Amino acid sequence: MRSISINPLIWQLASEEKIKLIKSRVNLFRDEIIVPLTNAVEEGELDASAKEVTELVQAINFILSGAISETESQLLNNQHKSSLSETFYRHISKTMSFYRWQTPLTREHYEHLMALVASYYNTHKSTFNNCQNCRLSQQGAGCVGTAKSLSKRHQLL
Repeated sequence: MRSISINPLIWQLASEEKIKLIKSRVNLFRDEIIVPLTNAVEEGELDASAKEVTELVQAINFILSGAISETESQLLNNQHKSSLSETFYRHISKTMSFYRWQTPLTREHYEHLMALVASYYNTHKSTFNNCQNCRLSQQGAGCVGTAKSLSKRHQLL
């Protein structure tokens, strides 16, 4: 989706309906990042202005996009690839440390969160990658509550 959304030579060839769907999915991805951050601000876990939350969403998106490009590139020689988890945790930790969190976020927090996400996805994967859920997200319903569920699960950390 990321590759398509940044390449107008591809998505402009699609029908209006498909362009609307692509736009909805791309923005849904951003929404699924901003909702837990906004919840963290409201709950006092993160001290950040609206502008800082937007910047943090962008920073997380940059890191995730880079991770996707790094791991999914079939053209990149292995010698140019590093340990994704080491690089990912180091960069996400540095990014998050620029912001004022009540509880410092450690590598263990990220590993635990990754395990929660994997467990959640494995439990609910049949509801993620299907046409019905895609249509619901297009109507603004989101991905079956993932952001809210993950935000609540964050409290377990």
